[in-house]
Amino acid sequence: MNTLEIITELKRNKVVPRLEGDQLRLVGETKNLSPEFIEQVRTSKSDLISFLRNSMDQVAFAPIPAVDKQEYYPASNAQKRLWVLSQFEGGAAAYNIVTSLYLKGTVIRENLAKAFRTSMGRHESLRTVFREIDGEPQQVILDEMPFDIEFEDISSMEDHKSYLKSEVEQSSNWKFDLEKGPLIRVKLLQLPDEGHAMIFGVHHIISDGWSIGILVPEVLRFYEAICNKEHYAPEPLRIHYKEYAQWLDKRLGGPRGQDAQEFWKNQELTGIDPLNLPTDFPRPDIKTFEGGLSKFYIDADLYAGVLDFCKKNHVTPFNFFRSTLHILLYKFSGQSSNAIGTP
Repeated sequence: MNTLEIITELKRNKVVPRLEGDQLRLVGETKNLSPEFIEQVRTSKSDLISFLRNSMDQVAFAPIPAVDKQEYYPASNAQKRLWVLSQFEGGAAAYNIVTSLYLKGTVIRENLAKAFRTSMGRHESLRTVFREIDGEPQQVILDEMPFDIEFEDISSMEDHKSYLKSEVEQSSNWKFDLEKGPLIRVKLLQLPDEGHAMIFGVHHIISDGWSIGILVPEVLRFYEAICNKEHYAPEPLRIHYKEYAQWLDKRLGGPRGQDAQEFWKNQELTGIDPLNLPTDFPRPDIKTFEGGLSKFYIDADLYAGVLDFCKKNHVTPFNFFRSTLHILLYKFSGQSSNAIGTP
């Protein structure tokens, strides 16, 4: 076995090789390893240490270089996948990230729109569109992106809660034009109690859940400064997503990237059978993006118990809930292997 095959086998058995100084340490469920394989690890110890040290040297403290301004830039592999999926029926709305917030008190809509436009000026990804050039999707970064906030007054509606719930559900199906943009959309709804609901949607091709957690506080900080007529100008960002995309493409095209590609090309990868759940209707012959949304809320005591269990067993809540879902699907389908898509 070569070094990559040994590391793959270790990870398959839930064991992680770690470098501690000049020593190799195996962390995880080492009881899963056979005596023969452990001997193989011992025999290849020096190669494993060299591989891990080289990997650390390559990735640690390697600054991503800035890219000169161009008419367009290569899309990353992840963006290419989302661009292709968007070409299918229903795909344009299947990868929306939607956040809804309650804003207490008076909201000056013009200032909030200006705050969003300020953040869009700061983050190139929010001004990025995607166009096919020479048969390949490319990132095109616009100098300015037209943007405004939609507004609706539902304060006098008799059943405003049901209407608001419907609006939030429909926002998951907002359609974005990847070629023209903007790929961000905001709707503000005035509520009876002088509060507002803000629905904020963005296409996954330019953002992710983690980024939303950074963007929303930034927009609110800009809004506060605008309302108070304060000067707030955070430092310009040194690099943007286009730099990361080109840096990653260069890495994948280099020797180590080629080695990794050759490794996976030589693996026998088998697919997973479609999930066979006892549903009311048979699985359609043609895959679509149609589906339902089901929300389940657990009480505070149960959630506290889950967090305590995770802490004692050194697992994250995400992995706990994912494992629980796997077990539930196994119970209903009888299939020990199933695939779950997560952001």
